[in-house]
Amino acid sequence: MRLDIKYALVFGVVLAASGRWAVAVPAPPRVVCDVATFDFGVVSDTDTVVHDFSLDNQGEGMLTFGQLRACCGATASLRDQQVPPGSNTLLNVKLSVKGRRGPLNKSIYVATNDPRQPHMMLRLTGVVTGSVDTASQVVLGDPAQPSAKDGSDEIHDIVVAPQHLTVILSGAPAAPVTRYVALRSRSRTPFAIQGVSLPGNAQIKSQTPFGEAGWRVEISGLLPSDNLDGAIILFYTDRAGEPPLSIPIRVIPPQGTGSPSP
Repeated sequence: MRLDIKYALVFGVVLAASGRWAVAVPAPPRVVCDVATFDFGVVSDTDTVVHDFSLDNQGEGMLTFGQLRACCGATASLRDQQVPPGSNTLLNVKLSVKGRRGPLNKSIYVATNDPRQPHMMLRLTGVVTGSVDTASQVVLGDPAQPSAKDGSDEIHDIVVAPQHLTVILSGAPAAPVTRYVALRSRSRTPFAIQGVSLPGNAQIKSQTPFGEAGWRVEISGLLPSDNLDGAIILFYTDRAGEPPLSIPIRVIPPQGTGSPSP
């Protein structure tokens, strides 16, 4: 049986060596984002979070992007709408946290022609504090904050946020987690961190300037366990007359724990 040549061209038909006709199937693309969740740490409610997600095409076909759906308060834009095999593009996300407070978890959805991932989800997560003055009032109201060395109720200049670190237990073997802390001067007077007291095998991974007179501290190696619940992290500064800043750790059981289902 003979096939019309035009028909063969339209449908991409290739004549095999055996004499049989076979349809050539296009190689699919494969979209990959090595870091699909960006933890922006602790930011002020006057800040804007900006991040570039790298999207790679690890397939064999042309990767094409479609509609972008960003969360409330966020905008997203792609550098390229099409990405050849072995190449990549950047997805730029800007998130305004104005008017927000506390833990934040936002999602961005990207439509692709990858048959295994037609709707790729990316995340932004972190903690939003108030402005310097507002955050100071909130944090200093927490009973975990130490008072002056003389036992008075004096309000000190350096404050810390968040008021506590939350670690969630899971049913799987526990893996160390990372948390972020921000230290700020209410008077915007520069200071230095001279020492930190940490529980277990936790350690300071990074310490970077934050705002006009503050520090953003990355704490890694916090191992979720019942023994960690109630532990205290202490920050010592070079400011004379300032007591150590303390942050309690709260360990929360995973949701849905209790009696096993039948």
